[in-house]
Amino acid sequence: MALYHLRASGVWEESEVFNFGLHVTSSAATAAVAQSWSLALTEAWSGAGTPTGALNAAYSTGVRIDTATASLLTQTSGQQTARADVAVNLVGTSAEDSLPPQIAIVVSLRTELANRAGRGRFYLPSPATNAVTAGRLTTAIQQNVVNAMTRMFASLDSAGITPILFSRTTFQNTTVTSFNVGDVFDTQRRRRNQLVETRISGTV
Repeated sequence: MALYHLRASGVWEESEVFNFGLHVTSSAATAAVAQSWSLALTEAWSGAGTPTGALNAAYSTGVRIDTATASLLTQTSGQQTARADVAVNLVGTSAEDSLPPQIAIVVSLRTELANRAGRGRFYLPSPATNAVTAGRLTTAIQQNVVNAMTRMFASLDSAGITPILFSRTTFQNTTVTSFNVGDVFDTQRRRRNQLVETRISGTV
């Protein structure tokens, strides 16, 4: 089985970029894995499968995923040897404003290893303000994210793609067996490094 890194890239309010992804294994060719990844993202974002619930309602119309990428990695070093991109157009449907770009919904990955090496995560982009109640992710949006991720992983599985944690220390793979989504937001500082501030000065 070949080792891949899957990445979803997009634009936040036309002024910042974001990406998220995970490692997987598959016997398929790079282009086929990228195509399957794009279909899985579409299923999560706007699909109407079971369980119901889509990601698009959690995101402003100014947030979109535009590229699904599959990178083939060398198992013994983690170096990229091939890459395939598939264009997508997955746009949020909420009319509300977006939270700041460094705010993130975290999808935590779990394996059968009961230690730190058995845990991973990826960070979805910042949602719209309608996803917040009392400073936390709303229960409804939290459940929608879980349902959308369930469909995304099922779509990958049906294409013969297995999510794993890849260690860049030992270069070993560990199969992901479950995931969870909390209601406390995380932050990613690198998601605001493209913003240019407009400053208003005062006198002292």
